[in-house]
Amino acid sequence: MRVAFGSDNHLDVNQVSVEETLHQQAKWLNEHHVQAYIHGGDLFNDFSQTRKYMYQLEHQLTG
Repeated sequence: MRVAFGSDNHLDVNQVSVEETLHQQAKWLNEHHVQAYIHGGDLFNDFSQTRKYMYQLEHQLTG
């Protein structure tokens, strides 16, 4: 089983393109056949944004 971990991305604070980041992350996870992705926290400062991002990410994964 392939597992990936992420933490402290702070996408809102770092002012990166959320759509581009989402696309690139999904692409990388799919290309590496990751079966479980665990995020340790601080994706956004607002949990509703984090929940929305993770929902969108889940729907872009192929495996």
